[in-house]
Amino acid sequence: MGGRQPEVGDPKPSETNVVGFQAASYTLQDDLRTMLEGIESKLAAMAGSISRLAATVETRLSNSEMGPNLSTLDMKGPLKQSGTPDNLPPLEVIMAAADLYFEHCHNRPYSLFHEVSFKAKLAMGQVPRALVFAILASAARYPSTTPLRNGPEAIASYAIESWKALVLPWNGIEDRMGISIVQTILLLAIIDYTDGKAQGSWIKVGLAIRIIQDFGLMREPDAWLSVTEQEERRRVFWSFYICDKLMSCGREKPLAMLDEACKVRLPSGEDEFRSEKPWRPTATLDEVNGEMGGVKSTQLSPFAMSVRIASVLGQCTRYTLGEQGASAQEVQAPWSPTSRLSTIHANLLQIESDFRLNIPLAEIVRQENSNKDGSIDAHKVAPLIFSRTLFHLCHCLLRHPIMFRRRLLNYQGQAPLSFLVHSMDTCRSHAQALVNLMLEVKQMSCPSISSVGDPFYGYCVTVAATIHALFLHSSDPAIAEDARACLDASLQLLEGLAKLWRSTSFMVTRLRSLRTNSARFAPFLHPSTRPDVLGQIDVTDIVEALDYGRLSTPLSKTSWDAFNPSNIPSPVYDDLLNLFPLGYTRPIVPTISDSLESLPTESWSTFPAPQPWLDDLNL
Repeated sequence: MGGRQPEVGDPKPSETNVVGFQAASYTLQDDLRTMLEGIESKLAAMAGSISRLAATVETRLSNSEMGPNLSTLDMKGPLKQSGTPDNLPPLEVIMAAADLYFEHCHNRPYSLFHEVSFKAKLAMGQVPRALVFAILASAARYPSTTPLRNGPEAIASYAIESWKALVLPWNGIEDRMGISIVQTILLLAIIDYTDGKAQGSWIKVGLAIRIIQDFGLMREPDAWLSVTEQEERRRVFWSFYICDKLMSCGREKPLAMLDEACKVRLPSGEDEFRSEKPWRPTATLDEVNGEMGGVKSTQLSPFAMSVRIASVLGQCTRYTLGEQGASAQEVQAPWSPTSRLSTIHANLLQIESDFRLNIPLAEIVRQENSNKDGSIDAHKVAPLIFSRTLFHLCHCLLRHPIMFRRRLLNYQGQAPLSFLVHSMDTCRSHAQALVNLMLEVKQMSCPSISSVGDPFYGYCVTVAATIHALFLHSSDPAIAEDARACLDASLQLLEGLAKLWRSTSFMVTRLRSLRTNSARFAPFLHPSTRPDVLGQIDVTDIVEALDYGRLSTPLSKTSWDAFNPSNIPSPVYDDLLNLFPLGYTRPIVPTISDSLESLPTESWSTFPAPQPWLDDLNL
């Protein structure tokens, strides 16, 4: 065999293998060490990037939620241009807006803030920017001698800035964000609703209610919170409860907050809330509705009275305007002692007794709700007025002549004549009492009260006015004359409200049209009219006049208007965009009036690329 033969001094084969293995091992260790050092270097770089990113996000969230310290803002000149980081007005203007808000809006009917604490936070720059702009928008509705801009344009401008600054908690609300988000949404939803955008407002309130439920406001607040913070949270919750009941006054508007899910205690009195000291625990809604444990409605504060009657209003709305179900009570005769009508009527009788509604309002105001100097305490009186108005509204809805008679068409039986006559008399007397109450309020020596500063009063007056429009055709001349006087007064009240609330102007238009054509509803006033005759009468106008959402929306446009779109964006589309993060770019969509030739040939390329935040919505 060829090849080199082993010589003396050559390493043994086993030694050669060991040396080679050791060399390879050292090389591998060096490579691994190099790789690990590279990985550690990259991880360190990534950690630095993540740290910087987290700091940036925290800074941006802090800026969007808290805004700049108001004390450092320029105290001269008008509002800065939209989009600048310091576009809040001067502190003196903001504080003046807060004064206007508490003068005209607090407890009418919503109670969202503890006045002293809220103003102190405003002065220190601790109120989120979105909420500051919402307060400005709410206050801009009222005339003032301060530098605060007012009027429709100012309201819209402030509201837009508020929505821009609002950060919605898609992944759940955090305690550090507090309840400012839902306070802001409610203020903005009221502005939308009264501007004719009832559908968008309905969606926003529903969103806020979900946030409230996620935050746990339907339960008692944590004991470690101050008594003021606890009560403020209760009042925010019950304000949304009332708002839900008011916005559900219509067809196809189911309640979002059910009574059985509301476990938080009812609001305390205004004096206790102002004192910032511990007070006796109040009752729950279950305890009051069921009169459990000796709890009586007479022990409730004026704001809690509003909650109690709002609960009954929800029952009346479902009974009169909601879809009729097939429950055992539903098929019973309305005059049966166990019918839904009898149950609701019994609740109203209990409320009438407990709340001393037989005593004139002026007497209660003079004895219990006046300041030491004899002036009216508006924050105490406003819930009393609201409660009495809701009480009369409940009776008007529950026994409205047209809706009541239409409901009887589904009952196979003859309604007692005395039952029909009594129902109509009850309805007419409460419609008259409601208008008289509004006239009495206007005569009060308190400007913020006499202005009847909430648009829902417009709905209440309109519902009563539809009843007066029917009784214009009563065979009794005295009743017809009273109806005419009440109807005239109703129109005057609505015209006064329309100066502040655009939605009320729509109610005026509908009511005037209804008055002109009310003769066709006269058969409903006669108990002897056959059901088949009543069934042939178109009552669409009446049904819409009892729907708060429809009343607060402009009348249907003509076909010509439909093909000549306004420059104002669609309310529904605009409201949808309001729910998106601020980085979203509105796509440019051709209007109906654009010609076919002007459409892009590659239309898909004209839309913006998918935004990265879409992946975070978990849709």
